[in-house]
Amino acid sequence: MEEIQFKKLITIREAAVLLGLSSRWIYHRIADGSLPIVKLKGATRIAVADLEKFVDGGRRSNGSCDVS
Repeated sequence: MEEIQFKKLITIREAAVLLGLSSRWIYHRIADGSLPIVKLKGATRIAVADLEKFVDGGRRSNGSCDVS
């Protein structure tokens, strides 16, 4: 598995690896508007801060996370 260094913007693949999910799942969250993206010269990136907010927003009070 590749090592991901700390960056402010990450690729969809990197986001998928960090969450342990598929790139397809990430694309679905982008398409439904629940995960914002940044476009740079045609390249799609996700702000790490937005990814953290997305995960935090899915957390339940018992500590589990619903990111369906």
